Amino acid sequence: MINYTSNALSYNCDRGASCDLNSAEALTTEELIHRFRPNLVISTVRPYEEDDWAEMIIDGVSYLFQIVGLCSRCQMICINQGNGKRSKEPLQTLSSCRDRKMTFGAYLFHQLPATSVRSAFLTVGSQVIVKIKETPAGQ
Repeated sequence: MINYTSNALSYNCDRGASCDLNSAEALTTEELIHRFRPNLVISTVRPYEEDDWAEMIIDGVSYLFQIVGLCSRCQMICINQGNGKRSKEPLQTLSSCRDRKMTFGAYLFHQLPATSVRSAFLTVGSQVIVKIKETPAGQ
């Protein structure tokens, strides 16, 4: 049996939101990746788009990921991975620009399509198609 420390096997972080947080302490995208430690980094048009996603398909039908929840953040993202120094950022900025919501990124669950018989590789620049969550009637 394999135990994972996360709620899901993969974690997605969107680059649009990373840019939104860059203003906090002039963190580069690379520094934010080291702090948030995502498995996948997706470029988006607007920050926090993953809040509205239900599924994500990468490169056609090779990779289907179900969005199983948003990732709640803790103070660990405030520790510089290079020198171990702690600061209030980027958690303080995340809290203020997310209206006190402490989420950043989404947990993903990989579903191999039944019709898939070949191996596939994710590469930089792979096309990502998302399915938006359906809004219940009356909301």
